[in-house]
Amino acid sequence: MRSEYGITAVEVLVVLAIVAILVAVAAPNLRDLITTNQVSHTATKLRLAMITARSEAIKRNAIIDIAPKTVGTVTGWENGWEVQVSSTSSVISNYDAVSGVTITRTDDATCSTASATPNAVVQYRNFGRVSNSNICFRITATDAPTSATKCVAVNPSGMAYYYIDSGTGQTCF
Repeated sequence: MRSEYGITAVEVLVVLAIVAILVAVAAPNLRDLITTNQVSHTATKLRLAMITARSEAIKRNAIIDIAPKTVGTVTGWENGWEVQVSSTSSVISNYDAVSGVTITRTDDATCSTASATPNAVVQYRNFGRVSNSNICFRITATDAPTSATKCVAVNPSGMAYYYIDSGTGQTCF
């Protein structure tokens, strides 16, 4: 008696059906994962810009700005931002926008009050402190669950950090 090798068409169809079910279950979670990573990536880039600006202000003994970019006639943090020397506007670092992410500037350390001047620059003095009071940026996904929210805050001493609400343990509020 001769043994047969290979797989049958029925076995192939069963495997394809199982794979289709797994993909259908995993796809929504993958989308949320990508969105959450976009928000985290943007928060990291913004914090890096603040660390760079503070370092450059001290190193150059100059005022350094972090300014939102202008695309067309629209100025906003969602367009990206630049770290630049305030007196000459020469760009030190350039950060591009991340699609699907909204950045909201607030005027308090808890990220709870919308800013009256949402597109104002963040200015670091030559000794590393910010000229503004407490500043916070809320980064959210435009179309995602509420867990995809991060906040980056700057205290008056110029230290940039991820804000976490001590009452709830959640970022922002």
